[in-house]
Amino acid sequence: MKTVVIGFSRPRSKKLFSEAIMWMQKTNFSHVYVKVEWPSAERELVYQASGLQVNFESWNHFQTHAYSVAEFKIDLTEESYKQVAKYICDNLNKPYSMKQVFGMFLLCLGKRFGIKISNPYKNRHDAFICSEVGADVLETGNIDLGEDSEDVGPRELYEFLETNYSEMRIW
Repeated sequence: MKTVVIGFSRPRSKKLFSEAIMWMQKTNFSHVYVKVEWPSAERELVYQASGLQVNFESWNHFQTHAYSVAEFKIDLTEESYKQVAKYICDNLNKPYSMKQVFGMFLLCLGKRFGIKISNPYKNRHDAFICSEVGADVLETGNIDLGEDSEDVGPRELYEFLETNYSEMRIW
């Protein structure tokens, strides 16, 4: 078995964009990240859609600007982990999707009025938001979320993981 960690965080300093996401999602976190081991370097890396693109950064650096709120350890078979690793490599440096964030705002607004809609700004993996990256990693690892990854916000992903996995706290 191999392991990936899906985590939820917020910035260490006030950021308007993050505050808006937390308000919109009614959560104490605004960001989803995927933590993976790099054994030969004896390091943990954070894979995420952040800033202007999908990227990696070291766990140590990530902690200088973000607080982890929750993490979920996901065990994958060797074959599933290999598929996840390929997905991660194939999607590095793709752009961040501001249109999709606006679409998530519309989804949240619809939920507040009892209306279920789909994100109108799906881009079919040409650009990403953080929760989509987390959802795609799970789906690539053969974990069915039951909905389109482009319709999954941070809260929905957290609720899925909270229902199906044990939350781990390591800080």
